[in-house]
Amino acid sequence: CALPNASRGGVAQALDTALGAGAGARWTDFLGRAREAWDRTRRPLLEETQWPNWQVLAEREPYPALPVRRLLRRERRATTLAEVGELELREPRLRALLESYALAAGLDA
Repeated sequence: CALPNASRGGVAQALDTALGAGAGARWTDFLGRAREAWDRTRRPLLEETQWPNWQVLAEREPYPALPVRRLLRRERRATTLAEVGELELREPRLRALLESYALAAGLDA
């Protein structure tokens, strides 16, 4: 599926068409949470002088992942990119799209 450039609504519609209803909304919601994580971490990690007590930055998870509740099981949170994709995107092809960016950069998903 070809994704339109610079059109969030167009991408959502293309994903719904290619992968089924709801795929575009899941992808758009995920990107919104990823943007929140970027906004929280960019300045303190990349733009400011490193703090002498940098551990304070690790006290709160910057990615606002959705907690997943399972019947009779405790809440589960993702700790890797692959787990984020599995829990939040659910659709294997959406997960592959997400992981392709990390893999293209030479990182493990």
